[in-house]
Amino acid sequence: MSPKTKKILGAVVAIAVIGSVVGFSVSRENRKKITVQTGKVEKKSLTQVVTASGEVRPRRYVNVGANVSGRLIDITVIEGQRVKKGQMLARVEAERYEAGARQGEAGVAAARAELTRSEADLAGAKLAYDRNKRMRDDKLVSESAYDQAEAEFKMKAAGVEAAKRRVAQLQAQLDSTKDELYKTTVYSPMDGVVTNLPKEAGEMVIGAVSFSPTVIMTVADLSVMECEVMVDETDFRNLKLGQEAKIKVEALEGLELKGEEKDGVFVVEGEKALFKPVKTGIMGESDIEITEGIDEGKTIVTGSYKTLRNLKDDARIKVEQKGKKS
Repeated sequence: MSPKTKKILGAVVAIAVIGSVVGFSVSRENRKKITVQTGKVEKKSLTQVVTASGEVRPRRYVNVGANVSGRLIDITVIEGQRVKKGQMLARVEAERYEAGARQGEAGVAAARAELTRSEADLAGAKLAYDRNKRMRDDKLVSESAYDQAEAEFKMKAAGVEAAKRRVAQLQAQLDSTKDELYKTTVYSPMDGVVTNLPKEAGEMVIGAVSFSPTVIMTVADLSVMECEVMVDETDFRNLKLGQEAKIKVEALEGLELKGEEKDGVFVVEGEKALFKPVKTGIMGESDIEITEGIDEGKTIVTGSYKTLRNLKDDARIKVEQKGKKS
């Protein structure tokens, strides 16, 4: 190999080494870089969302209990039934109160008879007193005879007052017993729906005079609902009075609650389901009375429950044939 050839080869090797060093340095620098995503700085509207869990419940509801203690002998409603204010809901055994009422009536009658006798005695004593008073004025009787007639008259008058108080006392006791007898029947305190019915006929209940009375059922007004949520303290500053909120209920699979609750049915018209508001009456075990809003003979959607829950007005439908499942 000539000296010139060696120089050229040495230059090539040097260049190769230098290139290798540069390549290694570049590769090492690339390994230090972090993969990122980029975006343009721009103006846009932002919505801050505050999320919290809570409970949806009626604004007005009453936990109904008995006013007296005893055994439930009858419950006249079922869960889900609409009730009116003053409607009978349940009855507690009343034999003890009925017996007490009969005894009280007898006691009042006896006291009134005693009052009548005392008033008759007073009338006789008054006549004797007046006669002795006239005779004393005419010097026909002694002072002692007059004093005796006066004392007898006052004693009879006191007897009448005592008899009147006795009648009043027994009458008050009778009224109290009759009030307890009346309270053995439980009435609805408001118009609404029976939303909870934890008790059954035959169970013992504790009356309202106790510190922990028994709740027989809950009656609620479902026309106005409210949602109570627990908001984290760090989110308070992001909330304002009257601010709009969206509510989602797990049992309704994410459907938003809004608008006024309406009773209605979906009427089948061709291949569509049309919502028709109706007024309802009594509720049976599986059927509900419709008093207004739809004519007899109309075909309505009856199931499934999941379908009814999500069905919307004017939706296209396919009627499932009986005995077949789509």
